[in-house]
Amino acid sequence: VNFGARVNTRQILSLCTGRSMYRFKSSKYKNATPKVPKKGEGWVLDISVGAPQSFGNHIKASALHKVFSVDNRGGGSLGVLPLDDAGKKSRNCPLLHAHSEFITDFEFCPYDDGLLATCSHDATIKIWRIPDGGVVPNVPQNSELVLQPGKSRIENLSFNPAVDCLLAAATDTALQIWDLVNQSELGTNLKHNELVQSLSWRGDGNQLVSSGRDKKLRVWDPRAPSESLHAPGHANNRDSRVLWLGNTDYILSTGLGSAREREVCLRDVRRFDIPCTSWSGDSAMGLPDGSRFDICCGSHVLREANGRGLCNVHLLLLLLLLLLLLLLLLLLHLCILENYVSLFMCRKIFVHSNEHDC
Repeated sequence: VNFGARVNTRQILSLCTGRSMYRFKSSKYKNATPKVPKKGEGWVLDISVGAPQSFGNHIKASALHKVFSVDNRGGGSLGVLPLDDAGKKSRNCPLLHAHSEFITDFEFCPYDDGLLATCSHDATIKIWRIPDGGVVPNVPQNSELVLQPGKSRIENLSFNPAVDCLLAAATDTALQIWDLVNQSELGTNLKHNELVQSLSWRGDGNQLVSSGRDKKLRVWDPRAPSESLHAPGHANNRDSRVLWLGNTDYILSTGLGSAREREVCLRDVRRFDIPCTSWSGDSAMGLPDGSRFDICCGSHVLREANGRGLCNVHLLLLLLLLLLLLLLLLLLHLCILENYVSLFMCRKIFVHSNEHDC
């Protein structure tokens, strides 16, 4: 319906109600603009995190709390702060003394912002209730549930995003699915040939993907007796991470190549054996270089792969080569100038000697 030349607007109206109809719902982020925080704004300072000893996560947040690994009592404690808390926490950081040995991974329940699952080298999984006001310093906390899958240490865990109280855990080379309500393990046979390094659920909770030290990526359906899909992973088995991109058919994995260069691969489970696209960076282990990836799950597109830090390194090398070239040209110019001066002096001496003879 055109409402005249003066009002340059077109609307689609319902014949039944006469109300305006919209085909697409406008995004609440349509007019969002980034805000760059000032230095120190929102930072948590002076915390001792130590050196991670596992492939799991070492910092997590819910809508109420943020939790991170700390170097305390053999690595069996976590720092717990309200989400908006900041500042120096060197001596007064509230700690959750969760395990007797190093905590390998932890995750918040997607349905409860105060429910935290932790696993450790002590071969136990514990479920904790964090109060809304946070953990009170120097007050012991009791776990709500303790699971002991076996004698092997537990490396990773992940809550099912669709089914409440369903938890996946990676114990050595096997994946286990636990029902937290009945405190029982569901009968599954999900195994890698070597240590499991990472796992991630699909958005609908029906499948999960894992990566292991056997350099394989495997897709599992917990209801099936064996793996659904498998594909070669990254060539180096030092570390790898895998992430199922929401409820799409795309899986993102990171790891190291044969020359220890960093790799990122995007795969489609419908053609799982060959990556849709991949990116390789430099081999600087653990050094931040400004490289950035933007993932858009809704449009199934890897929007940006910007190796800005790598470009900076290449630019620096190019500048060094240019400086060396200029230095060589300068030396060559000096040598030519020196030869020219020597030739001129010899010629002058020769002319002077001839005049003297005459």
